[in-house]
Amino acid sequence: MLFIATSTNPYSSYSVTLGGKSYNVVQRWNDKTKAWYLDLRTGTNEIVSLSMKLVPRVGLVKRNNHLLEGANLYVVANFDDAPSTLEVTRDNLGLSKQLVLVYITDEELE
Repeated sequence: MLFIATSTNPYSSYSVTLGGKSYNVVQRWNDKTKAWYLDLRTGTNEIVSLSMKLVPRVGLVKRNNHLLEGANLYVVANFDDAPSTLEVTRDNLGLSKQLVLVYITDEELE
């Protein structure tokens, strides 16, 4: 499991290494829908997934995507005492926040 350092800025782009491969991320806050969205591309700019709404406890990338095969991204509680009904907000996503974006392989889920 890899914890991904997300930004608190309403728009940011950064690179991250997942499973030994480089990916480019664009993260943005949508004030209208009150939600974070993520675009994920390979290091060679191939689209993995666009406009993924960050919601807790579900795989964010479609299961049949060969560009992130054998793993997925999830938003999970960062602390054991975080309520299970917690929803993602503008201010509660990040490494030191209540919710965190993680990369988890299928093996780790078993």
